[in-house]
Amino acid sequence: MRFSERLAVATAALSFFISTLDTGVVNVALPQLTHVLHVNAALAAWTISAYALALSLTILPFGALADRLGVVRISAIGFVLFALFSIGCALAPSIGWLIVFRALTGIAAAMLQATASSFISRYIDSAHRGSAFGWVSAVLSLGVVLGPSVGGLIVSFATWRWIFLAAVPFGIVGLASNWLLRDERELSAADTQAVTERPRGVARIIPFVGAIALGAIFIAVFLGSPFELTREAHLAAWQVGLVLLTASVGATIAARLTGALVQRGRGVATMLAGLAVSGAAACALLRTPGTHVAVFALLMFVFGLGTGSLQTPVIALSLAAFPASAQSRAGALQRFVQNLAISGGAAFCGLLIDRAGISSVWIFTIVVCVAAIVTIIALNYGATRAATKVPRRQASQTR
Repeated sequence: MRFSERLAVATAALSFFISTLDTGVVNVALPQLTHVLHVNAALAAWTISAYALALSLTILPFGALADRLGVVRISAIGFVLFALFSIGCALAPSIGWLIVFRALTGIAAAMLQATASSFISRYIDSAHRGSAFGWVSAVLSLGVVLGPSVGGLIVSFATWRWIFLAAVPFGIVGLASNWLLRDERELSAADTQAVTERPRGVARIIPFVGAIALGAIFIAVFLGSPFELTREAHLAAWQVGLVLLTASVGATIAARLTGALVQRGRGVATMLAGLAVSGAAACALLRTPGTHVAVFALLMFVFGLGTGSLQTPVIALSLAAFPASAQSRAGALQRFVQNLAISGGAAFCGLLIDRAGISSVWIFTIVVCVAAIVTIIALNYGATRAATKVPRRQASQTR
């Protein structure tokens, strides 16, 4: 890769890393928030829901704006605002103000996520794009699952306010990377759309089904796990973070390896495999008490393999389903449905934990995985049938 291509990968990866890390980093702090701010789990979970909901509601307009004004400009503004609003979260005097600043931070995150994926399609040559998607997905997965680990370490040795202050240096680095990219030329439309696997017809819905499932199962497992390990095994927050760190290892490995599979046109198959592995891990978690910490950590590693395998094809196929002029909108739509699933999943799983216990969260994860597998298989079958009918119709007309 050329320097500009590596810089584009780094900018995209940092955009995803900081915005997804900020989701997961709060999860482990929820038990502390409920205690210090004297609120229940459902209200504390709104610190996650407000962020994800604000992100989801604004990401589509920012995607359209980035296609018009340029991804570098919107991304740079996003990094600045993300750092400023994170400081606001750290200084929040109550749960109400914390939720407000979390919503504002979600708007800034929308600017980052709306532009992140299109950095790859607009600046990376097609020969290197599969590897680039793998790297970006690996860092994204790392941010998603490293968040609880980082959050656990921070709240164990400092107050929850330092969770948000830790995002400020990333905002400065992101602004610098965009400044270095400001004069680089984007690829032509033909080069932007040079991909191996392009969804057509109803198959264009497949990556977005995967995005919904990924968001739902992520928030279910990483919201339920801290409560399970804290209540059952009586682990400290930093110990919970170390247990969940095994998921980041699995997700990073899987996301990096699946880039080559997506480049070879195996995106849909990779998504199905990721969902199957994630569902199997949830089944095992349902039967494993939190007191068995070593087994719990191993299952989190397996769950990370599943989500990591799912993330790369979700990003790549969502971009491939749209024309070159709408790459930011495509990336924004993918993140919109995924973050909407995170937002709704956080609120719903918070209620499940309060009213039905933690085991209900694992059941919810299993149901989502099975439903997504069935839906993707049906959509892929329908698209294949529709594609085979066209040549037959053309052949009959020539006769």
